Amino acid sequence: MDDRSRAEQEREKIAALYDDYWSEEAIALEMGLAKSAVSYHINIIRERIRKSQENHVAQRLARELHDLDGMEYDTIQRAKAQKKRARLEAEHRLKIKARRARLLGLDKPQGQRESEDDRSGESVD
Repeated sequence: MDDRSRAEQEREKIAALYDDYWSEEAIALEMGLAKSAVSYHINIIRERIRKSQENHVAQRLARELHDLDGMEYDTIQRAKAQKKRARLEAEHRLKIKARRARLLGLDKPQGQRESEDDRSGESVD
């Protein structure tokens, strides 16, 4: 067994124990490792989980934006075909654009964080 696969096996066991709420010290004692080695492995595990979650969120965002693009295209085509409904179709298109802006975080100025008061509609003075 090479060093890389042994390290992966250690990581898997550390992850399982840590997931069962074992402390780093207890894991180190159980596995005969230094606490610093356990901390190192846990940090690698956390980073992998974070990257996986970021990828998942990015993929969902891309799918949602693709769906919104399709909805917007369909709305435009319906509006062209039925000019009398153009106003309703324009309103629908604006709703799609607003949803896209929210998903991309474009509906707030940069640096502004949403507080509890902002969500309830009250102003903060």
